[in-house]
Amino acid sequence: MSAIVRGGIIAAGDGSRLKAGGYAMPKALVPVGGVTLIEAAIANFAAAEIRSLVIIVNEASRACVDWVQARFPALDAEFIVKTTPSSLESFREVSGRLDAGPALITTVDAWCRPRDFVRFVEAGRRRPRDAAGRGRRAAGHRGAVSAGRGRTRRASARGPGAVTRLSAMARDTGAALR
Repeated sequence: MSAIVRGGIIAAGDGSRLKAGGYAMPKALVPVGGVTLIEAAIANFAAAEIRSLVIIVNEASRACVDWVQARFPALDAEFIVKTTPSSLESFREVSGRLDAGPALITTVDAWCRPRDFVRFVEAGRRRPRDAAGRGRRAAGHRGAVSAGRGRTRRASARGPGAVTRLSAMARDTGAALR
């Protein structure tokens, strides 16, 4: 059994499509159904009893750090404020800060219902410890296979680290909120 106790949130995207649509705030602070993307991601981790997080935001989104710290003062979170050239680079930054052992990394916009997130984490916890690998490798995040409609059909991590990236994104926000 894997004990997934740490998590990571990649919230370092530029949000250029949102900016083009008139949103002036950082992508992580955009509300969907009255809840910001970062709040929904943190709530998912809390529902899965993962209380220690590493969160990366880009340098233009420093307000997100202040918002999270004010909204969740008891949260055990390490923040990385760094603009990276890609999600893969952000993944490397986050995974490099996680302790050895299993962890879960998601993007801030991988919206899913808490119960689906919890089921995903529980499935990962049921896997034998060595089934997902023994260390960290940046390519390990490619193990999630989306089944569409916001559900992940299979998840695995390659190589060292047992860092599994959740990439269960709903096709539209409405489907995720049902």
